[in-house]
Amino acid sequence: MLQTLLFMLKYTREEICERDTCKLDFKKVKALINEKLLSQMSNYNPSGPRDGQFKVYQKLRWLNANLPKFDEGALEEHSLILSKIYQWVQQGLNVR
Repeated sequence: MLQTLLFMLKYTREEICERDTCKLDFKKVKALINEKLLSQMSNYNPSGPRDGQFKVYQKLRWLNANLPKFDEGALEEHSLILSKIYQWVQQGLNVR
């Protein structure tokens, strides 16, 4: 879920994954969870055309396939914050 969120916000694989893989590196991601990330989320606009070049893993088809399917009730019981992030990512992908 975090990987999909960060790729939606145009972070690169090198910024969030282990070297030469697509496996999330939590040490790197931990450093990215800050005010800048929250600002990017609040400024994210899923509507309209996209400018610039996108890597394969930043495209909608890949993002949808990468987002795990969770039982939202169980996820909310586990962590309200993760539940809200999951809902935000899902809605962003659905609108897009």
